[in-house]
This record gives sequence, structure tokens and C-alpha cells, in this order.
Amino acid sequence: MSTTEARARNAAADAKTLRAIHTALGTSDVARAIALAKKAVDGGLKDPLLYNLVAHELGEQGRFAEALAQLRLAYELAPRDVIILNAIGLCLMLQNRVDEAIEVYDVAMAIDPNLPQSLYNKGDALATLGDFDGAQRHFERAVQVYPDYAGPIAGLASLAFRRGDLEGAKALSERALTIEPNFDLAILTFAESQIAQGDPASARARLEPLLAGGGLKLDVSAKANGLLGDALDAQGRADEAFAAYATAGAELRRLYADDYTGRGAPSVLEMARWLLSRFEAADPSDWMTAPGPSAANADDPAS
Repeated sequence: MSTTEARARNAAADAKTLRAIHTALGTSDVARAIALAKKAVDGGLKDPLLYNLVAHELGEQGRFAEALAQLRLAYELAPRDVIILNAIGLCLMLQNRVDEAIEVYDVAMAIDPNLPQSLYNKGDALATLGDFDGAQRHFERAVQVYPDYAGPIAGLASLAFRRGDLEGAKALSERALTIEPNFDLAILTFAESQIAQGDPASARARLEPLLAGGGLKLDVSAKANGLLGDALDAQGRADEAFAAYATAGAELRRLYADDYTGRGAPSVLEMARWLLSRFEAADPSDWMTAPGPSAANADDPAS
């Protein structure tokens, strides 16, 4: 067989592999698509979609640095691919690199200012930074562009909850759930609203199936278990609440292990010892002086 024929055969095989991956994605068989992508990458095939799929699995495993490395390979091949840019932003968000994620979303929006995914993701990043007004604008724009997009509707529900609008939060969550019945973020906000309104039973009815279904990202699972603990505690089921809180704590420990135990970062115990040494060496008069009359009001304990 000639070299030209071998190359033609390889090109045909690569095209067949890519068609198989697209077919798997078209039938929502993500696991098969990822398996095919991994095999293709190991075989030397270079394609943005392949790197994106491999990165998706690495991200699900909490291997964010490795996922980002795969996404950068994809970006080198397709620097104007807004899907790749959004995937990079999401990976940065999972590493708490929010400012960097926003910069990437801005690049994506400069390429396609009306892509709902970019608008939603930037809104989520702004909400993480506490810029609720900016987040609201981006969520609303995403819904305007694509009215049946559950993500930004759930984002608006979360903002409503943070602003104390419990009825608004619940209504928006239910609207998102009519579009995507198992949308985890909408379920979390709905449960939060129900607990805050004194209906922990309804919150449990939403949270328990969500957790039983599995497949949740660690941050979502941790929050769901924490809320389940709140609901159980409100029902006087202390033992079950403690177990839910313990699960949430273990998941948060796994999620943030690199931030608090890696790269030479001090442990919580080391931080406590450092604070203790600082206070022991401090002059108490600097911080123990009684407040003046204007600084406290006996009729207002919060002051």
C-alpha cells in the first residue's frame, strides 16, 4: 500500500470516528462519546471536540488542571470556538478563578454577543463575585435571546432568593423546572425558598430524588446535602440532619482539598494557632476598650 493510500485510509478512519462521536452525542450517549474521544486522542487524532470531551470527564472527576490543559489544546486549534471558550471559563470557575473566567467569557461574547450560554455563564460568574445587578442583566439578556433556557431563569431565581424575595425565587424556580424538570440549580433554590418559608417537607420532597439520582457535581451535591440537613433539622430529625451535614462537609473537603491542603497552604489548625499567637502578643487595650455611648444601644442588640 502506498503512503498516499495509507493517508487516505487514515483520514477516512478519522472521519468515521468523528461521525460516531457526533452520533453518540446526538442520542445523548455522552459516555460513549467520551470513550471514543479518549481512544481517538490516545491514537493521535487532534480535534477540538475530542479535547473538549476528554476535559469534560476530567472535570467531572475533579481533575480541573488536567481538564484545562485539554481545553487549551482545543483552543489552539479553534481560538474562535465559543463553545470551547465557555468550557474554559467553566473550568476556571470550578477552580475559583472567577476573574479569569469572566475575561474568557468576554472574549466569547466579543465573537458572538448573543450566545445565551456565554451570557448565562458570565451572569453566574458575576453573581459569584456579588455583582447581582450585573448578573441580573446578563441572565435577563440570555432569557430574552432564548426564552426556554432553564439556566438563566434559575439564575434569576437564585438572585431573587438572595434579595429576600422568596415568592419570586420559588416562582422562577418552578418556571425553570417546567422547562427542565431535573435542573439541579432550580431545585436547590426552590428547596431553599421552601425551607425559609417554613415548609421543610416540600424541600425534602425535591432534594431526596435529586440526590438519589446521582451524577451531581461535588459542589451541587454538597449544597443539596446541606439543604437536606436544614430540612431534616427543621423537622426535628437531628440524627438524619447530622448525617446529611457530615456528607456535605466531606464533599466540600474533597472539592476544596487543593485550595486548603495543597501548594503549601496552611491548614485550619495552623491558621488557628497563628491567630492565637497574634492575640497573645497583642496589647489588649488596643481592642478591648468599651465602645462609646453612640456605638451601642441597649434597645438594639444588633448594634
